[in-house]
Amino acid sequence: MDAATWKGGDDGYGIRVGHENAEKYFRKEWTDVNLLIDGKNYNFKLSETFWTTCPEIRGGPIKKWFMARGIHRWDDGKGTYKLELIPVGYKKFKLLEPTGERGDGGRRMINIEILAD
Repeated sequence: MDAATWKGGDDGYGIRVGHENAEKYFRKEWTDVNLLIDGKNYNFKLSETFWTTCPEIRGGPIKKWFMARGIHRWDDGKGTYKLELIPVGYKKFKLLEPTGERGDGGRRMINIEILAD
């Protein structure tokens, strides 16, 4: 699934999955998802507006991961850095290292798939 990194306000970072992908790959009964980041599991609550206006996975560990890799800024007009999430279980994804590839009009692209129970 194509998605994009997201930055909101001064301190908010996340992974934007978009409305179409939210409907296709996420279940409305989910209130959270888990991401494996550098081998550690992090739980992220889905916001109340995930299904309406803000289809993003957000949280501090994502910001720290972006900053550690120098990919937390994409305001130079070259677009954001592409990423990939790999499914590793129910509601659980592994965030892979960025390739350095950029593009898509300032949006970060991500691949996500859902595994059933």
